[in-house]
Amino acid sequence: MAEDGDGSILRLEETAGRPESVVIHSDYLRAQHAWLCNILEQKQKELQIGTDGIDLTIPAYGVVTVRMETQPVAGHQEGHRGN
Repeated sequence: MAEDGDGSILRLEETAGRPESVVIHSDYLRAQHAWLCNILEQKQKELQIGTDGIDLTIPAYGVVTVRMETQPVAGHQEGHRGN
């Protein structure tokens, strides 16, 4: 949860010393909106959400902060645990 209560915050850190491409995706949550943020969680740039999720690159030894507004995926209710 973001400190201001507006969405969720995800921080990604690259520790191998080389830029890394990642895709943020969940079977349980669908991103409605996403932004690249500064360390204070202030929106800097809106991110495109593709059919596979959110594509971004983490710089070598960098930290990336992403703010997301999400909705549950149909069939995956909060608190429901499938077998």
